[in-house]
Amino acid sequence: MFNSKLYWKVRGTADLNPPTIRAMYDLYDTYYEQTNFETFESDLRRKTDVILLFDRAKGELQGFSTLVTFMLNRSGKQIPCVFSGDTIIHERFWGQRSLGVAFLIYMFKKKLARPTLPLYWFLISKGYKTYLLMANNFKEHFPRYEKATPPEMQAMIREASDRLFPDCYQDNGTLIFPAEKAARLKVGVAEIDSRLLKHPRIEFFSINNPGWRDGEELACLAEMSLNMPFHYYNKSMSKLWTTSPMLKPLQIRFRKAVKEATR
Repeated sequence: MFNSKLYWKVRGTADLNPPTIRAMYDLYDTYYEQTNFETFESDLRRKTDVILLFDRAKGELQGFSTLVTFMLNRSGKQIPCVFSGDTIIHERFWGQRSLGVAFLIYMFKKKLARPTLPLYWFLISKGYKTYLLMANNFKEHFPRYEKATPPEMQAMIREASDRLFPDCYQDNGTLIFPAEKAARLKVGVAEIDSRLLKHPRIEFFSINNPGWRDGEELACLAEMSLNMPFHYYNKSMSKLWTTSPMLKPLQIRFRKAVKEATR
């Protein structure tokens, strides 16, 4: 999207060949410690789909996100929920929107398949960058700094956590995994300094997941709506309009025209 350096493919995990799985693990291992291939592959097999990101120059794997759909109880009804597991992008492509677009399309298709039912995204995040993928793009997401998590959403977060990760959910809203499964970001990958703490969402993440350096994960839930793709598109276009050097002359002419019209 907007001259992205990456393109994506969605594949069933059962269709992945050994070289692709190894490439996924090698990328994962570059940024996480306390990992091993056997645990990574076992976890991958419990997912149903994966978004694969490739660079346009060489067609090499540069990122991925694993996915699985399960059902949650909401007021006595079974509601579909998508869990995104291991997610990583090579640092050369940080800031690219390809993963966000691919995931949004994936969710939109699922929403269209059952439009009358709510659809949720369950995310656990050990790094602020992953948390921002949800917080910056989904209107209805929790936990969040703007307001407290409603009891119904809190109950669903707890249920999703217990369903997928028994005995790991903590009363503060985080997940602590057994030592053999507690992969954590390597030092320097997603550090939070004083400058970043000025961002209210990053500060919120840091306060509510103080153990992120040790692999502790913040459990989050967001609702997917049918108008979400349009919201994302408008937001992306707005950012492009205000930040693109190529559009600066047009911005100047536009502001001048507005000034003339309002005299």
